[in-house]
Amino acid sequence: MKRRLTYLVLGLIFFIAGCGAMIPEQGRLEMAGRYGELERHMENIIKDPSKASNSDIYSLCASYSKVKRYNKLFPCLDEMQKRVDRGDSKITISGMSVGDLTPFAYNWRVQAWIELGDYPKAVEHGLQAYQAVKSIKSQQQRGYSIEVLALLGLAHALNGDKKEASKCLREL
Repeated sequence: MKRRLTYLVLGLIFFIAGCGAMIPEQGRLEMAGRYGELERHMENIIKDPSKASNSDIYSLCASYSKVKRYNKLFPCLDEMQKRVDRGDSKITISGMSVGDLTPFAYNWRVQAWIELGDYPKAVEHGLQAYQAVKSIKSQQQRGYSIEVLALLGLAHALNGDKKEASKCLREL
């Protein structure tokens, strides 16, 4: 029994190590929380955002969101939103679908407006995010809904609307 367990653990280690080679550099930087480096890396890769992959746009916007570069974040989110609006929202890595741009196009904007202290704009975009996320048909929909409800509830609370904040909390 002990020997089988040892082989299983070794097999998993080798499998995980091998899979690590398949993760793009931006994925490694993001998982490590090295967002400044991720920003530089993605800016070196992406010369024309309109021609970048959804995965690359996601990583670029994520880096701007995390390092609080709002002057770059909002145009990046505009590009992301264009893709969502035309129905091109799937994020794929190595040909495998791993997510949807839709919630990020909205949620990062809500989060930015909260951080900038413009709570009415945060609420406005949060309501749009809530409607958009409800329409997503994927396994991640529940997680996306939790995040948007948390942001929307926070935006309502900071905007002084306890009733709507409580509604979001109950739905959470």
